[in-house]
Amino acid sequence: MKKIKYIIIVILFTLTGCLNYVELNDIGIINVIGIDKDNDGYVININMVTPTGDDLEKSTTYEVFASTLEEAFDRLYLLTSKKINLSHLELVMFSKSLDKTDYKNITNFFLNRNDSRNTFPVVVVENYDKSKIFSVSAYDINSLIEVNSFDDGIVSVKTFDEVTDDILNINISYIPCIKITDKVEILGYYSIYNEQKLLSIRESISYNFLTNKISKCNFVDENLNIKIDSSNTKIAINKNKITINITSILTNYTNKKDITNFYNKTLKEYLEEYLSNNDLGYFYNLIKKYNYNYYKNNKNIKIDFNINVESKLNKEV
Repeated sequence: MKKIKYIIIVILFTLTGCLNYVELNDIGIINVIGIDKDNDGYVININMVTPTGDDLEKSTTYEVFASTLEEAFDRLYLLTSKKINLSHLELVMFSKSLDKTDYKNITNFFLNRNDSRNTFPVVVVENYDKSKIFSVSAYDINSLIEVNSFDDGIVSVKTFDEVTDDILNINISYIPCIKITDKVEILGYYSIYNEQKLLSIRESISYNFLTNKISKCNFVDENLNIKIDSSNTKIAINKNKITINITSILTNYTNKKDITNFYNKTLKEYLEEYLSNNDLGYFYNLIKKYNYNYYKNNKNIKIDFNINVESKLNKEV
């Protein structure tokens, strides 16, 4: 099946006039990219796949040093003698050493390539190590993040086009951060561009509540384990006043009485703490989007938040 997908890529090359004739082995199909930097520029780690028949594929890793990403991929071509293709990217991993200028360069690089779909997932690797980043497959990393989104609510999948939208609109983006050892550990969100900062598990879950990315999660506090079966966040904006209404359905795995009131009070405290200590670009962009005249005519807007949390128990349990 994988070989069929790669053959289709070759056919598309020929149909679009990119090449008059292309042998499958002449194309370097890259499925994972790692981006780090040193004092001299960028360190690009690449996993290249080549179909070998019988639904099998050969993986080869390369490391390229260059002052720009464009130069890195030119060097990769000289190294492999293959026409580089990014249409099958499954994952791009960023080192924590990258800064705002680096992310500008990265977004410009991918946006200017006509072979990149820009819907590939991205992660930040807390302990970026070229000897380990390819020890776990892109499929396993993406699956772990997706499962976490539905079960624990700490992070959700972030795609490159979502990152570019964030940078354009709010100057900050929150990307899943992982640690790779003999296994993959999800640490929370890592903010990039305007700031480089790892959010705590509590902050990451709070961010997901505020941006309506919680479907299910485990809400753990003081040895309590509350399962959130569903949650919905609605936001109302009136000039600088933002009202956040959250409704959740819970399963109580403890004998604690009045669990809904406890949950409502504790989650509200979490959200207020998050809003006091983290970037508010997401909310300023909402004001700009839904009340542009007010946003344009008022400088140094101070947002007045009002948070309401309501919950009820799942009666089916």
